[in-house]
Amino acid sequence: GFLAGTLLGVAQFFAVPVLGFFTPLKAVQEAARVPAMIAAAQQGMNGVAFVAEGMMQGHQAFGKLAVNTILASLALMVAMEEG
Repeated sequence: GFLAGTLLGVAQFFAVPVLGFFTPLKAVQEAARVPAMIAAAQQGMNGVAFVAEGMMQGHQAFGKLAVNTILASLALMVAMEEG
């Protein structure tokens, strides 16, 4: 998971210059540049999380998955309020 995520993150990082294909507006391209690079840097850990969630589903640990989802959602809501 980590290796595949990291490889995808590297590909995403090197794809940042092609933002111009999605919008001709320079302001939008500049606004999307930093979030795209942050997302690329997180892909390795996303790969690990994806594999871990798949393992939890395979072990039918749905209650624990639900708790993880609730906690992550609450953390996101708090972070959005702070920003």
